[in-house]
Amino acid sequence: MKTLLQSEKLQSTEIYSKFIEQNNQYHIDLPIIERLKLFYQASIWYELVQKTLNRTIPPSKLRSLITSGQAFQSLHQQIQEKINELQIQLQQLEVWDEKCRQLTKEE
Repeated sequence: MKTLLQSEKLQSTEIYSKFIEQNNQYHIDLPIIERLKLFYQASIWYELVQKTLNRTIPPSKLRSLITSGQAFQSLHQQIQEKINELQIQLQQLEVWDEKCRQLTKEE
């Protein structure tokens, strides 16, 4: 389980949930399980971001994803990288929105 938490690649939610379910089944309260639950939540966030990145997302949704992901950014490098991607995407979207507003004002 420790190697799972130290892996360079964020795992799928199924892998984390399997260990969490086993822990619940045996009614053992291990400190490492709390960290595993955080990784599980981070994995859910990461999968959600992966699904939404290929679509047009309103700025409010991007901000929401960034804010919710910041709780997990210290857990794994992949999450930090995704947050950076979202922030870049948000900045680009805001630049284009501003350009559109300026063009519509000129007309």
